[in-house]
Amino acid sequence: DSSNYKPRDSLIALRETIGQICLDGSAIILSLITTALVIKRIRATFKLYIRTRNFYGFHYNRRLTWTETSAFLNGWDFFSIFTDILTLLGILYKILLDTGADKHMDITAVLLGSAVAINWILGLRFLSFDKGYYILVLTISVALPNILRLLLCIAAIYMGYVFCGWVVFGPYVYKFYSISQTTDTLFALINGDEILDTFMQVESDNKLLFAFSKIYFYSFIMLFIYVVLSVMISLIGDAMIVAQSAVQTGIGYCMIGADVFPELSLGWKTETGNVDQEESTPQASNQNLNKSAKRL
Repeated sequence: DSSNYKPRDSLIALRETIGQICLDGSAIILSLITTALVIKRIRATFKLYIRTRNFYGFHYNRRLTWTETSAFLNGWDFFSIFTDILTLLGILYKILLDTGADKHMDITAVLLGSAVAINWILGLRFLSFDKGYYILVLTISVALPNILRLLLCIAAIYMGYVFCGWVVFGPYVYKFYSISQTTDTLFALINGDEILDTFMQVESDNKLLFAFSKIYFYSFIMLFIYVVLSVMISLIGDAMIVAQSAVQTGIGYCMIGADVFPELSLGWKTETGNVDQEESTPQASNQNLNKSAKRL
């Protein structure tokens, strides 16, 4: 008799509901705790910034520059808060989805999926405690600004090729029938996918179009594969050298070095106002950094 299974089915459904409530509640509590701890860390960093600013104003009679101020900004903390916000929003949408108040499952999937991805990326900061792994993390942090500048410059050239390909080849080739499709096609060409197939599709009896397609694709491939990728690899290689040097000299764990606070790298001024040149070595700079931390 099917009626004998109804209590069991309702009990299983009740257990699943209680389990989902406990899971959602624990995720919300953990996200709130993480956010509170990160905010507390940001407050402590801000207090340290205030004391450092007052210290430099009193001893060196100058203000902190933007580069020096940015040394107190920790991107990991802001990413952590952003992840917690995505997690909370995703859980709220999931609760609405379970109760039937909202049927947009794609929003929940995007929010929770993004939160999970960023959480795994945030795990990189724990690798900084190991010297070998920290070189890789430091390489990424050093190379990222230059790579972003390079991508910003290349984006203008790339969009020029995108609009040119859409206007010229759009009426004839399926891969260029829209701006989105053209962007995907050119990105695939940069990665070496379907190069010959694209050349074959663009072939035409029109001599002008045929000649233009050769110039278009040859120049695009040579520029983005041979030049842009080589420059990007060079930037990463230079950043790797800088990261290895920083870790070997012992200043890798404190990026507030000669580039940010030059007074600390040159040694403390004596009472007569002169700079002690004997303390300009990396070891002396590290001692000065430790002294400054204690004074602050």
